[in-house]
Amino acid sequence: GGSGLAVVPNQDGQGASDAIFNLADPSSASGGSGSSGSGGEIRRTITMYRSGFTVDNGPYRRLDDPANAEFLTSLARGLVPRELSQEAAENGGQGEVMIGLLDRRGEEYDPERHAQRGESRGRGGGEAPEFQSFSGEGQSLGASSGGATASSTGGVIDPTSAENSVNPPQVDSSRPSTSIAIRLLNGKRLVVKINLDSPVSALGQHIGTQAGEDRYVLTAGYPPAVIEDLGKTVEEAGLKGAQVVLKKA
Repeated sequence: GGSGLAVVPNQDGQGASDAIFNLADPSSASGGSGSSGSGGEIRRTITMYRSGFTVDNGPYRRLDDPANAEFLTSLARGLVPRELSQEAAENGGQGEVMIGLLDRRGEEYDPERHAQRGESRGRGGGEAPEFQSFSGEGQSLGASSGGATASSTGGVIDPTSAENSVNPPQVDSSRPSTSIAIRLLNGKRLVVKINLDSPVSALGQHIGTQAGEDRYVLTAGYPPAVIEDLGKTVEEAGLKGAQVVLKKA
């Protein structure tokens, strides 16, 4: 099958975690578990709880913590979180990441129970996540992502798609940021403050449906050019302090 996040399904949960599971494709995964693979790849299990998540047996990370916004936003857009891709690259691989999702959105995090489940999986028992391999930072995890997550979309943003209904990432004051003036399809003007290392696709989340429900592209520069690779960072796309104009796709 095609690429897709592996999911152990559950019907509870909302918000960003919903978008993550909506973009996942449970039918495409291959079985397996563990924390590392051959060739420098890494395997990570993300367990999503009602109010937060864990990566393997790491610390509990809350959904409403701004420090986790970039990680969650990447997953919600169907992208490998940058910290995981960097970790794989540092291990001598080429950024290949194998991600497994466990859906526990129907319960709150309990450290003892979480640790017991992790030990059980390590012994080959208990509920094991399924894994899907993805190579390289910024690779799409979603098999049917309909919005602005990859250059193959030609930069087209669908304001009604799941990833653009997620709350935009909050600005991290500890990292460089900029303000971008955006002219919407209806002529109205919007000023967005965003971190320079945020992906251009995050602008679609800031815009939401303020531009209506028509699909659009972002243009910038002179003469205006369509920004096709929405996986680039704001800085890489040359949008620091820029003016962006929406055009109907």
